[in-house]
Amino acid sequence: MRGFLAISLILVGFTSLATRIFRFGFPLEVVFDEVHYGKYIAAYFNSSFFFDVHPPLIKTLLFWWSKLLGLSGHPYLWNAIGDPLPPGYILVRILPLVIGTCLPIIVYLILKKIGLSSTASLSVGLILSFENSLIIVSRYILPETFILFFGFSSILFYLYYYEKKSKIFLIISAVLSAMAVSSKWTGLSFPFLILFLHYLNLIKDGANGAGQFFKTFFLITKKIFRFFSFYIITIIFVYLLIFLIHFSLLPNTGTGYAYFSPSFRNHSVMAKTYELNKAMFNYNTGFNQDHNYSSKWISWPLMHRPICYWKGGESSIYLFGNLFVYWAGFAAIIALAINFLVKLASRKKHKIAMIDSACLFILVGFTANFLPFAFIDRVMFIYHYQVALVFSAMALALLIDRIFYGKIRLIILVLTVVMSATSYIYFSPLIYGTKITEERMESLMWFKSWR
Repeated sequence: MRGFLAISLILVGFTSLATRIFRFGFPLEVVFDEVHYGKYIAAYFNSSFFFDVHPPLIKTLLFWWSKLLGLSGHPYLWNAIGDPLPPGYILVRILPLVIGTCLPIIVYLILKKIGLSSTASLSVGLILSFENSLIIVSRYILPETFILFFGFSSILFYLYYYEKKSKIFLIISAVLSAMAVSSKWTGLSFPFLILFLHYLNLIKDGANGAGQFFKTFFLITKKIFRFFSFYIITIIFVYLLIFLIHFSLLPNTGTGYAYFSPSFRNHSVMAKTYELNKAMFNYNTGFNQDHNYSSKWISWPLMHRPICYWKGGESSIYLFGNLFVYWAGFAAIIALAINFLVKLASRKKHKIAMIDSACLFILVGFTANFLPFAFIDRVMFIYHYQVALVFSAMALALLIDRIFYGKIRLIILVLTVVMSATSYIYFSPLIYGTKITEERMESLMWFKSWR
């Protein structure tokens, strides 16, 4: 089995890197939200305070990465999509490329830990390696791949903690969860999922040890509270620490002060953290400005409205999902949910501990990263679906793993990989900016909403 594990890791890692590094660096121009991150990094270099609607971790990491590369802040002052990148600044894109390459490997290891077969886990690693929208966010200075990396890494390290019972893995998991939250508040789903996963594991441990749900309600409450307290306190500490670092890097007057009262500059650091988070919340809840490529949350699983990131002559770059992964993954979520509810209804209450925890974890993971957007009244984009998308790919493999056996299962899993690779290749000109004719472009625009 170790030999298969090593081969699988190499195969997934190589495929993920190959799909992400192809034509890496193109275009040598600003792509989509890189226009904002260039300004933020320049502000760090100038130590000038700025305001952004999201927590500062990604911007801080990109600044430190730029310094490590020996770059300076002045060339970052680009103003629009399509502006030329100065020589050497293409190297900043290496950081998201590296962590984006790791995501399929991390998900493969997670699925192994929660009980999927080796072949099913491998199929998901390869499917995500061929997933077009995950590839595109790994190739530019964009936040999505950071959230995915920190969040799913936090789940993986929690699973190591549960297996090894080593507190160091739990601390790493909590720090990574905090980093996901400190990238964007949508990362809050990850600490919630880990707490839920721990609850499922407590149920399983109680069922195996005592032959019943739990001996007393007090015991399960005590264990959950102790874990919850440690995990959440660690997350809060790291979250606050990141803001303290952020403020320490920006001592000079800047454009960000326009969003705050005059007394903001004189606040203690903790008070500034509170006021900044309040301003971020108010801005996000009041941000209703429409965008040509915005989309409703309910349309994301169908890949109804991709985003044009860049255009240049006969080349275009889109945040464009892998149709097979989007559609088959969402169908798998629906089928898995129906199957789970039917089985749950047929069980007696004292049998609740026998519920398929892997299935429940994936369903809750998808729901927690999809349904909350129904209650958010602000402009949204299809990239907000990417965490849920990963869970839908997990659901596809789990469904096949639970229904089929032996050679039939292997054949179907191979077919899913082949289908995802075929979809990836067919639509690849839209993520790599390959020069294509107008006729070829028309052949890729299956629906009016894609244009």
